Amino acid sequence: DYTFNMRDGSDNNARFEFNLGLDDTTVWFANVRLIEVGEADPLTVERNALPDGNFIYNGTFDQGKERLGFWSSSIQDSAAAKISVNNFSKFPIMERQLVVDVTQTNGDPQQVSVNQPDLKLEANTKLLEHQL
Repeated sequence: DYTFNMRDGSDNNARFEFNLGLDDTTVWFANVRLIEVGEADPLTVERNALPDGNFIYNGTFDQGKERLGFWSSSIQDSAAAKISVNNFSKFPIMERQLVVDVTQTNGDPQQVSVNQPDLKLEANTKLLEHQL
């Protein structure tokens, strides 16, 4: 068994190697598996601005459980809604979108919310708020 922490986002060019040294002896591998044993809670990761200056993490909706890593949602008891990410198999990765299907509210916009809590903003910065 070998356990490692994947600290960065997925990388399609990443590889897992078995380094056996310089010996030229034949080696056989059997029953090798790479499995996910747990997922870190993305809300506990210290978040600084991304290289492009953006404070919003996972704006492409491709990380975490149900592709909603770093996002938090709330649906009050008197409301009905489903929050998801569009079907990956139907759309190219760059077109993935958040889907909020609200079927019942009393008109209060706070009944259904999707947000990123605890954004680390610096002095003299502005946060634009968008309501669904």
